[in-house]
Amino acid sequence: MNNTLAKSYYQLNNLPSARQYALTALKVNKNITILKQGVDSYKLLYLIEKQRLNINLALSYHEKYSELEVEHLEGEKAKHVAFQLAKLQAFEHEKQIKLLNEANDFLAAEQVLAKNKVANIQLIITAMTLIIIMLAIGGNTFMAIS
Repeated sequence: MNNTLAKSYYQLNNLPSARQYALTALKVNKNITILKQGVDSYKLLYLIEKQRLNINLALSYHEKYSELEVEHLEGEKAKHVAFQLAKLQAFEHEKQIKLLNEANDFLAAEQVLAKNKVANIQLIITAMTLIIIMLAIGGNTFMAIS
């Protein structure tokens, strides 16, 4: 909130109030726990001191601003890389699941074919047994007639 007030006062060209709120923002965020807040505070202080022609202090604030900006961008880049890595891993998992589902479908089809093969063999054996029985009965009948 202090940064927002400082920016507002800066835009109104009220440099003393802008400076006061920017310094307060730095005090509130004294350990620079929120990098973006620190970046905003130091950038604003740099702009204020530059406009006040206090070059040494402006340079000091600009150096701190630049340092925090680099840290902030590296953090954002790390988040982006982590997000992309997570997306890639999710994509790989989806592909693995798809491949496993296809393998399961193939194995299920193979199992159905194996059952059908067994059923066909059983039918052939049953048919051959009936043919043998019929031939035996027919042979006995033929022998009995002759």
